[in-house]
Amino acid sequence: MVAKATIVAGEHELPDDAHARIAAALVAEGEGERALFDREASAARAVAWLYRSAAPAARVQQLLGRIPGVRGLAIYEVEATDVHGAHHAPPPADERGRLHAVPGIRKVTFHRRLPDVTRDEYLRRFRWHGAIAEVHHSNAGRYRQNEVTNYIGPPERSADGVSEHWYASVDYALEHHFARADSPQVVSDDVAEWLDRSTAVGGYARVWHWS
Repeated sequence: MVAKATIVAGEHELPDDAHARIAAALVAEGEGERALFDREASAARAVAWLYRSAAPAARVQQLLGRIPGVRGLAIYEVEATDVHGAHHAPPPADERGRLHAVPGIRKVTFHRRLPDVTRDEYLRRFRWHGAIAEVHHSNAGRYRQNEVTNYIGPPERSADGVSEHWYASVDYALEHHFARADSPQVVSDDVAEWLDRSTAVGGYARVWHWS
């Protein structure tokens, strides 16, 4: 099943009161998530935080533009597909709108297609990569692909897709991201033909969900 959403990401750390204001603004727009990245465990170019919202990109931009100190945003409208893994159970009705910690961590990667790869070819290969991930990243409790359909933000932070893998911990992710001995080579051979690994931005984040 394909679900539409908006992902907004920031490179700069924010104080707790700014995060509280962002969450309050987006909770009113429907289901969503907050992810705060572990800077030590993540790549040097990783984002500091991201939010996922059911609201369209233009609405998210409008809401966050009213919050002092929030700047340099990268906003991605996406179509998301869960390739494998189960959804977490929704909270009780009287808990709706509150942030609930999601167990474990999430490995998140923003990536672009190679310059000579068309968007149609990129989407075909990205979707096919889901079948490879089911085998070679089978240790992930869940894997979601996000295809970017609209982008608002600095050109250097644009992306064609966002991949998300769920793991029990950062240590587990680092040790078991590849499920088999041949997995690193199989995955590398596949993505080398369509994904620009030099511009990929990834990290490990703790996530909170609201509904």
